[in-house]
Amino acid sequence: MPRRPSARLIARRAIWPVDALALALGALGSIATIAVDGGPFGRAWMAATPEQARAALAAIFGAHATIFSIGISVTMLGLQNAAGQYTPRIVDLFVRMPHVRWVVSFFLFSAAFDLVAVWASGFTTMEARGARPSVAVAFLLLVVGAIALPYQILSTARAFQPDVVLARIADGTRAAVRRVASIRGDLRLAERMDDPPPDASPVIARATGYVGYDLRSALELARRHDFRIWFSPQVGAWIEAGERIGWIDGGARSWADRVAACAQVRDVHDAVLDVAFHVRLLGDVAIRAMSAGINDPTTARLALRRLRALLATLPTIGGTWTLVDERGEARVHVAILDEASCLSMALDGVVRYGALDPEVMEELVLLLRDVGTRAPALREAALQALRRVRDETRKALSPGRAARIGISIDRAEESIASGVRPDDLQPIGRFLFT
Repeated sequence: MPRRPSARLIARRAIWPVDALALALGALGSIATIAVDGGPFGRAWMAATPEQARAALAAIFGAHATIFSIGISVTMLGLQNAAGQYTPRIVDLFVRMPHVRWVVSFFLFSAAFDLVAVWASGFTTMEARGARPSVAVAFLLLVVGAIALPYQILSTARAFQPDVVLARIADGTRAAVRRVASIRGDLRLAERMDDPPPDASPVIARATGYVGYDLRSALELARRHDFRIWFSPQVGAWIEAGERIGWIDGGARSWADRVAACAQVRDVHDAVLDVAFHVRLLGDVAIRAMSAGINDPTTARLALRRLRALLATLPTIGGTWTLVDERGEARVHVAILDEASCLSMALDGVVRYGALDPEVMEELVLLLRDVGTRAPALREAALQALRRVRDETRKALSPGRAARIGISIDRAEESIASGVRPDDLQPIGRFLFT
């Protein structure tokens, strides 16, 4: 059976529980303070009739709304600029930034406190000079919000710096690799499974979107009813309703619909387990940085440096998995990640648009050298990419610059063939990063 998501994972992916908790705490805090009659805390700040208290709370609520509007406006403006400068696919990463979530939750807490206090003060009988602690607390929340606003603006500005954006994407990629590796460690895997037999029955997709798989449910279904499953689209691939997404043994044709239900289709990428999606993000940032509208080769080189370390780790989670049951019989075959496709997906655009920049090409050669030597499964793909880099630079650069990069490509090819990385192969712009 599928593993239930942990509370930490729910808190990471879902925003509404935190907001609902903020609303509830604000309302409960307001009810608690409005019920307090007297005391130095209330008298120190305001002694007033219920009508005056309601007016003060309404004014404070308006100030809270103004502060929140400024903070959110600055964040949305930053998101809009980041989507244009980097890639629109990073928006979800920044909507979930801690300081963005805190400012929304703080406003909801304050708004619930103010509004419930306004409502409750109309039903509380107090003396004309009775203490109003709720007004004091609302005023304190206003002071906290005013102090936090500059921090929110500065944090937003820092969050969209190229180094921070690339670091967040890289962290998400490493986290996805760790989660996939953890799932792999919990399952029993075989080397391979035979191809589907000629009489295999197709498994048809029931929805349109990005596909993921409930592997535990598929394994249990295949084990219980004694058949085998082959899923063909890799995790994160786009599928259409009615498309064939796999096969099952011919004798298990009646279970095709149950197997299709194990394919979880979403309208958006599952950023938690879709490693290829994060690799694409880094590639998109590098490509956008090389475009004529942005023209930021430094960011492109930084993105390639992040990709260099990440691409070499992809073979550790395995390209395809064959799940076996407790008796050691192969039951489910699924494509988790096509490493060569990831390499091509991330770098094709960089080769095309970055050929005019020798430093970007040198960084790309260094990346391909490291990937080809560290990941034997990507050796051939790295060599093909190096040949393409050679062809593109010959077309785009002067003979002298193209020859210089050609020397680096020759050394990289020798390193991949021998499996040894020479220490003297460095990018032309290495002084920019030391």
